[in-house]
Amino acid sequence: MEIKHDMRTIRTRKHLAQAMLKLLQTRSLEEINIVEICDKAQVHRTTFYNHFNDKYELFYYLFDEIKNEVFDKAIEAHLGSTSTEMYLQIAKNTLDFIDENRQIFIQILQHNKEEIIIGVFHEGLERAIKFLLKQNGQPLGLPIEILASFYTGGFSSLVLLWLNNPTKYSKEEFLMFFKKLLTGKIEVQ
Repeated sequence: MEIKHDMRTIRTRKHLAQAMLKLLQTRSLEEINIVEICDKAQVHRTTFYNHFNDKYELFYYLFDEIKNEVFDKAIEAHLGSTSTEMYLQIAKNTLDFIDENRQIFIQILQHNKEEIIIGVFHEGLERAIKFLLKQNGQPLGLPIEILASFYTGGFSSLVLLWLNNPTKYSKEEFLMFFKKLLTGKIEVQ
């Protein structure tokens, strides 16, 4: 009986997250209310509150699920490889995911305060990078929180630049730039 409950929980959370994602494409997070989310997900309000305390908790859950899809695959595939290989795989997975869902991300950024979206992305990325650093050691002998903050800030800014300027650099060029930044092989022209 517990398995059915878990499957129902997963399915309900997924429906609520998808409803939130759809609504975020046309309106800001502040404008969206619980009733609309429940209507779009076709669940009762009490069901919503059985899973989440408020819309902000659902919002964080939604982006955590996206982060899991993007980062966890890279972590599993490259556990034990070099930090650079893992970061490059995370960068590739992130850019692939954004490229596949570009229109959704652009609409979300247009209708929401950019700092909220970037803050959630930043927080998820920083947790993933801290995990990687704990697994693979601390390059340069610096504290994990310093390295994680540095890598997260740079990567978040680069992803936002690429998302807002899709024709300026191809995904492949962007990955090459990221690799050069990670490996320290930057040529001054």
